[in-house]
Amino acid sequence: FDLIFLSLVVITYGIKWFIHSLPLSTEILIDLSYTYSLSKNPFSAWDPYSWLGSPLFKVYPPTWFILYYVFISIFGIYAGVKVLYILMFILSGVSMYAFSLSLTKNRPASLVSGMFYALAPYRVLDQAFDGHGIFPLAYALTPILFLSYDSLIKKPCLRNAIIGGYLLTATLL
Repeated sequence: FDLIFLSLVVITYGIKWFIHSLPLSTEILIDLSYTYSLSKNPFSAWDPYSWLGSPLFKVYPPTWFILYYVFISIFGIYAGVKVLYILMFILSGVSMYAFSLSLTKNRPASLVSGMFYALAPYRVLDQAFDGHGIFPLAYALTPILFLSYDSLIKKPCLRNAIIGGYLLTATLL
């Protein structure tokens, strides 16, 4: 029930930012330009549409653009970006809820921490209004990364080490 409530709160507040338009900054246009290049040739790392042509992943790592490509292919350009951004807000709140719950064992406190983390003012400004596309994935994965390291400290084993290493790599890429 807590996760459903958390998701509904995030959707209720977050959907208002994306109803009529995409984020207001030109950063979203750069992300969409890279995604357009990926849609034309998914196996290329070259972007012929920006400047006089440039490496596709010169600024951001490829994971975010692959997610863009998948969501835009399924939902279309505008709806795909909106669904992906709202999903990242929800995933970050859920991941903080899980991390807080593992530390405190207190469901109401974990729910509040998940809501505050998902709807933090800087984060909302950075993603919903400035359109910095790479940060949503890092915001969603960071609490899970800390949770995996906490479980590795509590129970050192190869499985927990592999999960922690994978999550660190996914956060960086």
